[in-house]
Amino acid sequence: MSNEEITEWEAAGIKKEYEPKSVPRCYRIARKMRDAKIPSHLVPELELYLEEGVIPGNFLRSVLSNNLWGSIMHADSHGMESSITGGIEAAELEVLVRFLWVHAPEESWGSEEAVHAWGDSIRTYRIEKERSKAKWDQLRKAAGINDEET
Repeated sequence: MSNEEITEWEAAGIKKEYEPKSVPRCYRIARKMRDAKIPSHLVPELELYLEEGVIPGNFLRSVLSNNLWGSIMHADSHGMESSITGGIEAAELEVLVRFLWVHAPEESWGSEEAVHAWGDSIRTYRIEKERSKAKWDQLRKAAGINDEET
C-alpha cells in the first residue's frame, strides 16, 4: 500500500492492517472511481447512486441509461465542454463509460429501467437491513445481551 492509500483509509476510519477485502464496498468503489479518473464533480453523485440507490441527475442518469444523446444534451449542467453543446469532453464520457463497464454491477446501468430498478433494489435492501438490525437489537436487549459482553 502506498502512503497515500493508508492516509485515505485512516481518514475513513479504517485501520491500515486490514486487507483490502475487509474494506467496506463503498470505499473500494470510491477508490476505483479515483483510480479510473472519473471527473471529481461526478464522483459523489455516482457513489450515492451505486451505494445508496439515489437516482442521479439528468446527465449521469443519461449515461447510466446508455442514452448518448441525453448525455450530451445534459452535459452543460456539469460544466463539461463539447463542440456540440459547449458542455462535454469525449474523453470524460469515455472514462465514465469504461468505469461502468468494468466496475459497476451490470444490473445498475444499461437502460432507464435498469437505473430505476437498481435504485429501488438498493433502497429496499437498506431498509430491510435496518429493520433486521433493529429486530436483532431488540432481541439482544430482551435477552439481556449488551455490546460490551460480545
